[in-house]
Amino acid sequence: MSNISPAADPTPGKKPQPLPWTHQETLNLIQAYQEKWYSLQRSKLKAWQWQEVAVTVAVRCGHLDDSPAKTALQCRHKMEKLRRRYRSERQGLASGAHWPYYDAMEALEHEPLTISA
Repeated sequence: MSNISPAADPTPGKKPQPLPWTHQETLNLIQAYQEKWYSLQRSKLKAWQWQEVAVTVAVRCGHLDDSPAKTALQCRHKMEKLRRRYRSERQGLASGAHWPYYDAMEALEHEPLTISA
């Protein structure tokens, strides 16, 4: 008979929870995404392009080991959440203090594309 409760017993094979995004990681993600998105004339990023964004974020945040701190999928999901939050903030559905990423997302959505001849 074991004294360990089932809740305290870690499940083998279960992935650990990812660390939350820091403010700096989020700002670096927005900037890296903006650069990639604009280079593609605002078309959807493919999986390998999201991987490039993840690597860029890792480098800018000082994560120089073999793997980025955030995966390409985490970056994509975070940007999707940021865009949803931006839209709700813009429509005035969210109340309270100024959202810290509003200005960065506003620039992402509304800065003009530079067209090279």
